[in-house]
Amino acid sequence: MKSINFLPVPKVLCLLIAITFLAWSLLIYYHWQMNTLPASQVWILPRSAWQWQVSDFVIVYVIWSVMMAAMMLPFALPMIQVFSNIMVVTSPLATYLSLPIC
Repeated sequence: MKSINFLPVPKVLCLLIAITFLAWSLLIYYHWQMNTLPASQVWILPRSAWQWQVSDFVIVYVIWSVMMAAMMLPFALPMIQVFSNIMVVTSPLATYLSLPIC
Protein backbone atom coordinates (compact mmCIF):
# COMPACT_ATOMS: atom_id res chain seq x y z
CA MET A 1 0.00 0.00 0.00
CA LYS A 2 1.40 3.39 -1.02
CA SER A 3 1.14 6.33 1.30
CA ILE A 4 1.68 10.03 0.88
CA ASN A 5 4.44 11.66 2.88
CA PHE A 6 3.65 15.33 3.34
CA LEU A 7 7.16 16.32 4.38
CA PRO A 8 10.16 14.20 5.29
CA VAL A 9 10.38 13.64 9.05
CA PRO A 10 13.65 15.59 9.57
CA LYS A 11 12.15 18.70 7.94
CA VAL A 12 8.99 18.46 10.03
CA LEU A 13 11.03 17.94 13.18
CA CYS A 14 13.26 20.94 12.41
CA LEU A 15 10.19 23.07 11.70
CA LEU A 16 8.52 22.04 14.96
CA ILE A 17 11.71 22.72 16.92
CA ALA A 18 12.05 26.17 15.31
CA ILE A 19 8.43 27.14 16.03
CA THR A 20 8.73 25.88 19.60
CA PHE A 21 11.97 27.82 20.10
CA LEU A 22 10.40 31.02 18.75
CA ALA A 23 7.30 30.64 20.92
CA TRP A 24 9.35 30.07 24.08
CA SER A 25 11.66 32.96 23.17
CA LEU A 26 8.67 35.29 22.87
CA LEU A 27 7.30 34.07 26.21
CA ILE A 28 10.68 34.56 27.94
CA TYR A 29 11.00 38.03 26.40
CA TYR A 30 7.57 39.07 27.73
CA HIS A 31 8.47 37.62 31.14
CA TRP A 32 11.72 39.63 31.16
CA GLN A 33 9.81 42.78 30.18
CA MET A 34 7.28 42.41 32.98
CA ASN A 35 9.90 41.69 35.65
CA THR A 36 12.63 44.20 34.78
CA LEU A 37 11.11 47.20 33.02
CA PRO A 38 8.95 49.85 34.67
CA ALA A 39 5.25 49.50 33.92
CA SER A 40 5.33 52.47 31.56
CA GLN A 41 7.79 50.71 29.23
CA VAL A 42 6.15 47.29 29.04
CA TRP A 43 4.49 46.68 25.67
CA ILE A 44 0.85 45.78 26.16
CA LEU A 45 -1.87 45.72 23.51
CA PRO A 46 -4.11 48.80 23.63
CA ARG A 47 -7.51 48.20 25.22
CA SER A 48 -9.45 49.90 22.46
CA ALA A 49 -9.39 48.25 19.04
CA TRP A 50 -9.32 51.71 17.45
CA GLN A 51 -5.82 52.29 18.84
CA TRP A 52 -4.37 49.07 17.41
CA GLN A 53 -1.83 49.25 14.62
CA VAL A 54 -1.33 46.71 11.85
CA SER A 55 1.60 45.20 13.75
CA ASP A 56 -0.67 44.56 16.77
CA PHE A 57 -3.12 42.62 14.62
CA VAL A 58 -0.29 40.64 13.00
CA ILE A 59 1.26 39.67 16.34
CA VAL A 60 -2.08 38.59 17.81
CA TYR A 61 -2.96 36.62 14.66
CA VAL A 62 0.41 34.83 14.60
CA ILE A 63 0.17 33.90 18.28
CA TRP A 64 -3.42 32.71 17.80
CA SER A 65 -2.49 30.67 14.68
CA VAL A 66 0.37 28.89 16.43
CA MET A 67 -1.87 28.13 19.40
CA MET A 68 -4.64 26.71 17.17
CA ALA A 69 -2.20 24.60 15.16
CA ALA A 70 -0.64 23.25 18.35
CA MET A 71 -4.05 22.21 19.66
CA MET A 72 -5.63 20.84 16.47
CA LEU A 73 -2.87 19.28 14.36
CA PRO A 74 -2.02 16.39 16.71
CA PHE A 75 -5.59 15.13 16.31
CA ALA A 76 -6.13 16.09 12.66
CA LEU A 77 -2.93 14.74 11.09
CA PRO A 78 -3.65 11.03 11.69
CA MET A 79 -7.07 11.39 10.07
CA ILE A 80 -5.62 13.33 7.13
CA GLN A 81 -3.02 10.57 6.68
CA VAL A 82 -5.72 7.85 6.74
CA PHE A 83 -7.82 9.79 4.22
CA SER A 84 -4.78 10.24 1.94
CA ASN A 85 -3.94 6.53 2.13
CA ILE A 86 -7.52 5.60 1.22
CA MET A 87 -7.51 8.02 -1.71
CA VAL A 88 -4.19 6.64 -3.01
CA VAL A 89 -5.51 3.07 -2.93
CA THR A 90 -8.80 4.08 -4.54
CA SER A 91 -7.38 5.70 -7.69
CA PRO A 92 -4.14 7.20 -8.96
CA LEU A 93 -5.86 10.51 -9.74
CA ALA A 94 -6.99 10.72 -6.14
CA THR A 95 -3.38 11.26 -5.09
CA TYR A 96 -3.52 14.75 -6.56
CA LEU A 97 -6.95 15.48 -5.15
CA SER A 98 -6.49 14.19 -1.62
CA LEU A 99 -4.54 17.10 -0.14
CA PRO A 100 -6.73 19.98 -1.41
CA ILE A 101 -9.85 18.15 -0.23
CA CYS A 102 -8.42 17.82 3.27
